[in-house]
Amino acid sequence: MSEDIEFRRGLPRDYLDCMGIVNMDKDSSSRKDFIKKVGELVTRLVDFAPIDAAVDQRGANFVHDALPPLLTDEEKNCSAYGNGERWCKKTKKVINRVELDPDTPIRLIRGNCLRVVAEEETVNVYHCLENTREYHQVEPQFVELSPEHAPAVEALIDAYPKYMTIENLPLEDEAEKMAVASGLWERGIVMTAKSPGCPL
Repeated sequence: MSEDIEFRRGLPRDYLDCMGIVNMDKDSSSRKDFIKKVGELVTRLVDFAPIDAAVDQRGANFVHDALPPLLTDEEKNCSAYGNGERWCKKTKKVINRVELDPDTPIRLIRGNCLRVVAEEETVNVYHCLENTREYHQVEPQFVELSPEHAPAVEALIDAYPKYMTIENLPLEDEAEKMAVASGLWERGIVMTAKSPGCPL
């Protein structure tokens, strides 16, 4: 209504007399004109409808419904699921500390395990990797990014199933590239081409 004056115009004064179930079988010019006008407005509505945002919300719901992917041993070894940093009670040290480098090739662990959704002032990357077998046992899981970092995730989505090096992520600053890649790695969203402990 704020962008198109046609949606602000008043309805014909006689529309209550020519529309409704009682008038369905009547063939009046007022009825035909009203139906034609409604058809025109509905057609114009498509230009203003937030279709992409609605699809993203549906995609986020689908990701919340889905089971996490079944990973191969190789995928586990090349991701946080096999090489995740953790505390060892025996040695009383952090083990499996992973250091990603700018030339480390990464890719999404699965192309269909996430959905990027713009919400207010942030971009949320919803994923199914922490879902359980019990339906909706956990709340929707997501990684929050600033809008400036969203192109990095978009590039990984576009590249899947191919790998791209962290330094080739489309962000200006190398520190930002590393921060985004590390954040996605820690949540298990990306994997490396080789186990991080092995030479590439």
